[in-house]
Amino acid sequence: MSLSASRNARVRAGNLSQAAMRFSPKRKGFTFIEIMMVVLIIGIMAAVVGPRLTGRLGSAKVSTTKEQMKILESALDLYEMEVGEFPATEQGLRALCVRPSGVPGQNWRRYMKALPLDGWKREFIYRCPGTDGADYDLLSVGKDGLEGTDDDIQPDVLREDQGENVGVPSGGTTPSSDALRER
Repeated sequence: MSLSASRNARVRAGNLSQAAMRFSPKRKGFTFIEIMMVVLIIGIMAAVVGPRLTGRLGSAKVSTTKEQMKILESALDLYEMEVGEFPATEQGLRALCVRPSGVPGQNWRRYMKALPLDGWKREFIYRCPGTDGADYDLLSVGKDGLEGTDDDIQPDVLREDQGENVGVPSGGTTPSSDALRER
């Protein structure tokens, strides 16, 4: 082989090795197209799965809130049986954890170690006496955090002593005592 032929063979071999390196499995990193394809696939998955998960999360928060309200109602009923009355609005639900002034120690005990929060990590609203002749009102302001809106959550409990549904979700109707007696 001549000197020039040998040199041409080396140049071709060099070109071949550079081309091979471009498509070699040893190369590092990803191309822009590969990254964009991954982002597109993740976006499609999020668009399909995301709404399903958030819908379940919202209903889970409502369910959690209703369960916490049942626990609070049980504690309030125990308090009323032992003390003789429900805590006043000024005493609030805190009266279930700390003895309010004016309540004799022999009539009171700790009904809860700590007050639960609703599904959105907010305190429950408690008023005594309640509206419409109820012993008390207990509610969560719901997702928006504003009282008096459609997402407020109240316990769905039929109080026998009142003869009516005390806890109707906002926007619902409360049957009158006469309507319940007719049923």
